[in-house]
Amino acid sequence: MTGPGSRPPAGGRSNRRRDTDVSGRFPAALVRPGPVNLCLCHMLVLTGFLMPLALAFAFRFAETDDRWLRSHYHYLRTTVALFVIGGGLGWLMILFGVPYSTALMLAGLAVIAVTLVLIAARSLTGIYCAIRRAPLRNHESFLL
Repeated sequence: MTGPGSRPPAGGRSNRRRDTDVSGRFPAALVRPGPVNLCLCHMLVLTGFLMPLALAFAFRFAETDDRWLRSHYHYLRTTVALFVIGGGLGWLMILFGVPYSTALMLAGLAVIAVTLVLIAARSLTGIYCAIRRAPLRNHESFLL
C-alpha cells in the first residue's frame, strides 16, 4: 500500500492501535468487570481465605451494564453466602456435638464437606461460563 496514509508520522510513531501489545491491558483487565475478573474472583473463592476480596469485587461490579456480568457477580455473592451459611452451620453442629453427641459432630463434618464440594462445583461452573461468555443457568439458586 502506498500513499501518505500508509507511512508513519514524522515522529516515528504510528497512530494505529496495536492489537499485539497486551502488556498494558492485562493487569487492568483484572480490576475491570469482565470475564478475566470473573475467573479471578472464582479462583479467589476457591482459595477460601481470599474470599472477602472476591466478595468486594462482586459488590463493586454488581451494577454493570451487561446482564450476563450482573448474573455472574450475583452468582459469586450467593456462592460466598453458601460458604458462610454451610460452614457456620457445620461448625455450630460440631461445637454443640462435642459435649452431647458424636453423631452430631459427624453430621457437622458432612455439612462442611458438602458445602466445600458445592462451592468447588459452583466456582468451576462459573469459570467455565465466564470463559465462554455464556450466561449461567440459574444464578439465583444456591445449588448449581
